[in-house]
Amino acid sequence: GLSQLMPSTAASVAQRLKIVDPDLQDPATNLAIGVRHLANLLGSAGSMTKALLAYNAGLSRVRQWERARPGLPADLFIESAAIAETRDYLRKILVSSVMYAFLYRDADPRDAALSFFSISKGPLEPAPAAPGRDRMNPR
Repeated sequence: GLSQLMPSTAASVAQRLKIVDPDLQDPATNLAIGVRHLANLLGSAGSMTKALLAYNAGLSRVRQWERARPGLPADLFIESAAIAETRDYLRKILVSSVMYAFLYRDADPRDAALSFFSISKGPLEPAPAAPGRDRMNPR
C-alpha cells in the first residue's frame, strides 16, 4: 500500500486509532495509519532519522545498531545500518526531501540536506579566518 505498512503494524495502529476493519487500499486510511505509526516511532526513537530507519527496519533493530555504534552522527549512523534495503530507503528519502525543498520552497539543496540530518552548519566548512590572517599560511 501507499505507506508500505506491515499488516500486523497496520492492525495495531488502526486499533489505537479506533479504525475498525481498516481498508489499507483507501489512501486516506492508509496515510492516517502510516502517519500515526511514524509519529509513534518519532516519539520512541528520538530523532527523525532514527524514526525513519525504524519505519523500515523496526525499532528493535535500530536499538541494536545504537548499542553497537553509540554516538555516531546521523549520516554515518544511516550508512552503518546493517540492512542494505534500509540504507537505500533513507537515501531515497534524503534525495526526495532535498528535491521537494528545492522545488516547493526554493531551498538551497545543501541546506535542505543538512536540515535532514539536523545539522545547522556543514561540518566540513572551513572556519572563518581571523582578521589579518592568511588561512593558507597561518604563521
